[in-house]
Amino acid sequence: MIPYGTDEDVMEVTRPYRTVTSKSEDDIISQAAAEVIDMIDRIYVTTSDTAELEEIKTAYEILPETAKAQVTEARYQKVLEAIGLAKQLAGEDSGVVIEDKSAGNFDINMKEMPNASLVMSENGTMFEGYGDVPGAEDTFNNLISGSNSFTIEAVINPNNYGYSGADYNMIASKGDNCAAFRISEQSVYFFIKNTSGDWKIAKKALTAEQMNSWLHVAVIYDGNNISVYLKEAS
Repeated sequence: MIPYGTDEDVMEVTRPYRTVTSKSEDDIISQAAAEVIDMIDRIYVTTSDTAELEEIKTAYEILPETAKAQVTEARYQKVLEAIGLAKQLAGEDSGVVIEDKSAGNFDINMKEMPNASLVMSENGTMFEGYGDVPGAEDTFNNLISGSNSFTIEAVINPNNYGYSGADYNMIASKGDNCAAFRISEQSVYFFIKNTSGDWKIAKKALTAEQMNSWLHVAVIYDGNNISVYLKEAS
């Protein structure tokens, strides 16, 4: 009980005792939705452990419908895709295989890539890290040699990575002292060291929007000239 006289203002007398700020039901719902949104937007799948992902899924499913609408169905689908990816990574037989669409058939079995992982991003599943693709080294050694002409082509989303020379998105490489095709210095970037020991560089600058978009890129060497091509992919 709070004692006060009849001639005193009740609000003023009780002010020191009112330490808790009240929240409306809408505020509580919005806060719960915001917490789930934050959890989903930070999803990072690197292992086959689905426990945390299942907890996020449950956190969404117990929300009232108004809160689910704030989170959006698209985010819920992202959680389900992440759980599916984690379960695939746990597969004992084939695991996850990234199919190579080129004639080289250099498929990547993620179980054979100890320095790489698949992670979720706003653009879908993303390859993170690096890996030596079986068979690719021999092909590169044969094709990228002397004055041999060649074409390297890929569809890639930089995911806002590759603004400087130090942080780059490698597409294909024959080693730092030979040749590499990558997203670097905010550009589609190719360099090669010729038989005379001189470095030859070709690059095409990217906009900030393109740094987070799907791009169809290619580098072509005809024995004399190097050209880099860029086309936005749908």
